[in-house]
Amino acid sequence: MGDLTLDEPLLRSLKKESFMVLEQKNIVITGASRGLGKTIARECWQQGANLLLVARSKESLEASRDDLQNSPVRPKQTVHICVADLSKESASLTVVNKALTHWTDVHGLINNAAILGPIGKAWENDWKEWEATMRVNLYAPVELCRAFAPWMIQSGRGSIINLSGGGATGTRPNFSAYATSKTGLVRFTEILADELKGTGVRANSISPGTLATDMLKQIIDAGPVKVGADEYDRVLAYAKNDSSQREKAAQLCTFLLSDAAKDVTGRILAAIWDPWKELVQHADELMKSDIYTLRRILPGDRQKKWNEPAASGAPSDILRDTNKTSNCNAKTEITNIAVVGLWHLGTVTAACLAQSGHAVVGIDENVETIAGLKNGFSPVLEPGLNESVAAGISAGTLSFSTDFSKVAGAQLVWITFDTPVDDDDNADVESVYERVKQLFPHIHNDALVLISSQLPVGSVRLLEDAYKAAHPKGTVRFAYSPENLRLGKAIEVFTKPDRVVVGVRTEHDKELLTRIFGAYTNNIVWMSVEAAEVTKHAINAFLATSVTFINELASICEHVGADAREVEQGLKSESRIGPRAYLRAGGAFAGGTLARDVAFLVDIGKRESLPTDLFSAVRTGNAAHRNWPRRKLEDVLGCDLKGKRVAVLGLTYKPGTSTLRRSTAVEFCSWLHEKGATVSAYDPSAEALPEALQYIQRESNLIRALKDADAAVIGTEWSEFKTLAEADVVKAMRQPIVLDAGSFLEGNLSRDGLIQYFSVGRAKGKTV
Repeated sequence: MGDLTLDEPLLRSLKKESFMVLEQKNIVITGASRGLGKTIARECWQQGANLLLVARSKESLEASRDDLQNSPVRPKQTVHICVADLSKESASLTVVNKALTHWTDVHGLINNAAILGPIGKAWENDWKEWEATMRVNLYAPVELCRAFAPWMIQSGRGSIINLSGGGATGTRPNFSAYATSKTGLVRFTEILADELKGTGVRANSISPGTLATDMLKQIIDAGPVKVGADEYDRVLAYAKNDSSQREKAAQLCTFLLSDAAKDVTGRILAAIWDPWKELVQHADELMKSDIYTLRRILPGDRQKKWNEPAASGAPSDILRDTNKTSNCNAKTEITNIAVVGLWHLGTVTAACLAQSGHAVVGIDENVETIAGLKNGFSPVLEPGLNESVAAGISAGTLSFSTDFSKVAGAQLVWITFDTPVDDDDNADVESVYERVKQLFPHIHNDALVLISSQLPVGSVRLLEDAYKAAHPKGTVRFAYSPENLRLGKAIEVFTKPDRVVVGVRTEHDKELLTRIFGAYTNNIVWMSVEAAEVTKHAINAFLATSVTFINELASICEHVGADAREVEQGLKSESRIGPRAYLRAGGAFAGGTLARDVAFLVDIGKRESLPTDLFSAVRTGNAAHRNWPRRKLEDVLGCDLKGKRVAVLGLTYKPGTSTLRRSTAVEFCSWLHEKGATVSAYDPSAEALPEALQYIQRESNLIRALKDADAAVIGTEWSEFKTLAEADVVKAMRQPIVLDAGSFLEGNLSRDGLIQYFSVGRAKGKTV
């Protein structure tokens, strides 16, 4: 599962200050026993809703119900099931009667059930299959809307959500029954929304994107001849994608069911592509336009003057006006940019530059990475990144290739290769050098090469010398701007930086880079290339030193009766330190990013015969603190962990990402395994565990991971974990012992003393 909470702006927009945005709302979900429907049900349940799950199979419904009931349950929260075959005309009556037996009000209806129908040319389809598709995909949801709408109108509130699908907003050859039924459902939803105006009930459609479901398997099984080569290639790329796309559709459902979306109706929203989380800020403007609706395209919409009527306030005029006022890139001078190296940094850089209106080609030698990106899927999990990539592709400003020669037309070649780091924090800089050198024959003479890969100071000079040696008459220039990547907030940091550091050789290079960075900030800090390279080392080394400092201090606090949080307040109140200082007791820094720059400085010191005792000590101190959970667990459970069951909550390097590389949680799991402990784990990321970690018993939810555990350790601070209640933990665990280095769940789990709760810097016996 992905991160199942709404964004902070959405939470703030709710009148009710509750994490459960659907608390005690009664929601009916069709097709709820598997695939997307099951994910939607789990999301609504996590947000506090009561559910009526509808599907054909009683066995699968019971399994879905049991799965939900085994996860955290709020007081009075209930889930019911209804066995109904929506291909039968009596099905809607069955569902309504079932709802009436349990509830007096229904607050939400999600029509998710659908079938793919016949595949192939329309004139070759079996007509009975065609009619059956219309029955399930169109007639049944319309009947349910007709049945539940009066009920909702009577209570003065409610939200109807009809799931759309491929073909609703564009043609889809060889899937005429499916596409026609879904297009009809979207238009019906828009009509229904107009008819419901003023009643307090709203109706919207969701396009969930192409998901790795049974429908996708049917298409693949049908083969490229029957479904069409383009369609077949497209779904093959989606089939390799993980289930994170389902979570986006499920989150959009909870948004539209919540009070935050009370002013949004009559829209079709693409869960993956559209910035629906921002709609609450534009609701008035949205409802005065035809944005996110099915509409007729007029010549003027394509900048064609075909003497079309210029009716004032026509939908197309409103849409064009809205686009003009909202296009923040209108003044951006278009630059041809090649972004080379498409992992986290490169993909974010390419997507953001494309959304600013530049013509961007993203280049990487990894065939699978490029195939995924061409279909809108980033190689890494980063909030909003898939949407940004898809938006760039749709706008025609972003393309991808494995061919390094594609840099030939670029004015700016931006190097964003990820620099590999081994387990001892040693970076493989040579691999980056070699790949950059492969670009030299293709780079245009007037181009500027901007290095942002994490490399040691002096790297730009080495690359300049290598270029001159290979091309004595070449005029390519080089510059350096340290990457400012923050996992989980990468897009926000790129587009809204507090400042950008840039190292250049000449004043002339400032012009092009001002054009690029000036779209995001006026605070560009110019310096020499070498100074910019050292600045990156200095920033990360300072942050690493701060982390090590506060953690060592916190360890002392634990043993002398002091509270590290109080000491932290004292430090930050000192004007020479300040409230934003990187001082918070918790886990050791990990992932290799900070450690890599510390290692660079230590290596330079050795090379130049300079003492670097402080930087060397930072690495040693951080490595020691990495063992805090191990020491604490052995203090509590004893040194012999054989036969003990330990739950690790969160496995990724950071919340909001799928990266397992250099994760301290994964390292801790390996240590537990070596000690003979049984390791259960839950992580919302859909990242598959590598073969070496198959000993981890990965569970589908928090409570299952905690079941019969002797201790639980917070590995990654995913916001979903905030749903844990003290009673749930005590009930599930064999021994209610929780190790939470950063005090992430302190407010949830340390109040009543039912749990032995430990965090870094908390004095022994100290209570909150």
